[in-house]
Amino acid sequence: MEINVQRIQSYIRENKLSKKTFCEKCKISYHTLQKILSNNFNGNIIILFKIARVLNVGIKDLFV
Repeated sequence: MEINVQRIQSYIRENKLSKKTFCEKCKISYHTLQKILSNNFNGNIIILFKIARVLNVGIKDLFV
């Protein structure tokens, strides 16, 4: 399954966050976010749970 990058980018844009600030909120590294946004993420589910928590969505909503 592919991560819904648009949802993450929309959240960042709508909340007027920098990518760095978004990473801090999610407690993930900037490098990890870059991998996710470039669809090059093969990481663990914990990172996706952290992002889903910040976006206030279920984990399944992070996928296309």
